[in-house]
Amino acid sequence: MGMNLIEKLTARPRVVFVNLVNELMITRPPEDYAWKMAIVTLRELCTCFPGDVLVIPSPMKKAFRSYCLELIGLPDSAVTVIDTPAPFTTPLATYFSDRNQFSRLKAAIQGGDYVLDSFGPDLPTIDLAGSLGIPLHGYDRLPSASVMAIYYQINTKAGFKNLAAELGLPVLEGRYCTSADSLYKLITSGFADARQYKIKLNRGSNGYGHVDIDLAKFNNGDLAEYIRQKLGAVGDQPYSYVLEPYIPFIDSPSVEMHISASGPVITYTCSMRVPGGAFTGMLTPPVRDEHETQRRLEQYGMTFGKYLHQHGVYGFCDVDAGLTADGKLVLTETNLRRTGGTYLDILLRRLIGENYTATHTWLADSHPLRDRLLFEDVLARLNKQNLAWNREKKRGVIVTGDTLSFDNRLRYLCVGDSASDVLAQEKSLAESVGFAD
Repeated sequence: MGMNLIEKLTARPRVVFVNLVNELMITRPPEDYAWKMAIVTLRELCTCFPGDVLVIPSPMKKAFRSYCLELIGLPDSAVTVIDTPAPFTTPLATYFSDRNQFSRLKAAIQGGDYVLDSFGPDLPTIDLAGSLGIPLHGYDRLPSASVMAIYYQINTKAGFKNLAAELGLPVLEGRYCTSADSLYKLITSGFADARQYKIKLNRGSNGYGHVDIDLAKFNNGDLAEYIRQKLGAVGDQPYSYVLEPYIPFIDSPSVEMHISASGPVITYTCSMRVPGGAFTGMLTPPVRDEHETQRRLEQYGMTFGKYLHQHGVYGFCDVDAGLTADGKLVLTETNLRRTGGTYLDILLRRLIGENYTATHTWLADSHPLRDRLLFEDVLARLNKQNLAWNREKKRGVIVTGDTLSFDNRLRYLCVGDSASDVLAQEKSLAESVGFAD
């Protein structure tokens, strides 16, 4: 029998390198986007094991560190944390171009057989691993040029669509464009016989740069100017876009996998929460399965995972999809990297067991609060209302980060035995701490 996921993660000590700002997700990270990415990185502490070095582009909060380490049953000395004094909004590898910071990281791994476990293995991060003299997690050495080319190509909307079509997978129709004029001409030519469209950056994440088009609201002249204005707002990004027909999905399911030298395995399948097109959370397993959504999506995911394995691409990835009211399931994109759910899956394997999906349901999301609360205030309310995670019952609410002083937003995980259970926990949580939306 092969190793399970936790055994794979703990085979060697890791530098857990949480570069949510990376070249795979967006070409040129704007300040506000990068700041939002950086402040959530504390959450990855729950994926660390004894001897690991956690590297994050934000200051580690003392109260959250104590809470998280107690949750996973580790003493304070078990994990070394290298953080930044303020949210760092450029790719994390550049922080270690400073000689003093590089020496600090190098000293932390001295004498250990470390590997670098990166959130998004872009070229600056691979270069850093080379300078440190350690391989990327899952590989015997640094990834080859051909492997890195796959990372960069498939982490674009057009790159994934082309590959999915080659693999015979059902994929949402889309066309690649390089200018506002070409987008305008494609829309007004009646592409996909649609009346509503969505323009996306070819390389982008979390809904950044999305433009919604409803032809009923425009005449042709107004539409052309509207497209130019919207693309001008993200003019710092490459002139590389994908146009898709708008489809009113009733669910946005996703399947996550881990690929290693022994092959791909499904880690979990979920329904994503994507208000306004930006990912905020998920419910696992999917909520709408009357059309065998999970079985079909996992089958498509494995086809994709086998392709990656055959080409020597290892690590975490997901495949996102959309489900229509009549049961049509189409793939929309991949995130060939860790995702916003990877850390939650690892955490639940630690708290419940490798086969937790057979017995448990989980829901993760975030909401702004009406009142200003401290992290400790939230924990006190959870305990008072008997909502907090109960180790014996394996049920309850876990706070997955502390960004309250930055954005007054509570990030949480509800764990229970059914969808109705975790939704009820979420409702009680909202009442206890006061969601603002």
